[in-house]
Amino acid sequence: MTGTHFLGCKCCGTYDRHNEVAQVVFAYFKYECNYSGSTGSVDSNFVGFSAKGKAKHTDGQVWGCASVPGRLAFDVSIVNPTAVSHAGAGACAESFLNPNAGTRLAEKKKTDKYKHLCHQRGMNFVPIIFTTSGGMGEQFQRQYWNPHWIRVAEENAEMHIGEWAARKRKAFWQARFAVAVANCNARMISRSQHITD
Repeated sequence: MTGTHFLGCKCCGTYDRHNEVAQVVFAYFKYECNYSGSTGSVDSNFVGFSAKGKAKHTDGQVWGCASVPGRLAFDVSIVNPTAVSHAGAGACAESFLNPNAGTRLAEKKKTDKYKHLCHQRGMNFVPIIFTTSGGMGEQFQRQYWNPHWIRVAEENAEMHIGEWAARKRKAFWQARFAVAVANCNARMISRSQHITD
């Protein structure tokens, strides 16, 4: 299985767009992080032109969060951590035993592709990378996921709300992301079985 813009299998030629995962990302930013605005179409996700003159669009953009100023563009990928390409010596020294293997390379590709274009338009950019087994890329975790949950825990402590409340919310979003990735995996496997039968 591969996972760049599509989750798919090169051997049997089946692909599944990761739109469901991108929709959960939109929901997370809107309902959990309180971003008030988001894009709704591919054209509204335009960030510029590549050096070859090709129009570039991210998977989404959000804005209007009090704790994170400015507009944030994101692009989603799903990678298979057990793929041979992530287990070799040239795979950012990531072992196939690492549940997040392959995410660094995917983050680098997305960052190289979009970050400069987004900064030219006054936007921040973050690649949001998941693995087929439920892992989450480091950049999203470090820049947005972990700081948000630290802030939530601090706010809850100030209001004398138990730690369990933030943990329960965090587990809810982890489950939503995992289910979206699992649904993409299931659709792709189902399509490959129909082709090979």
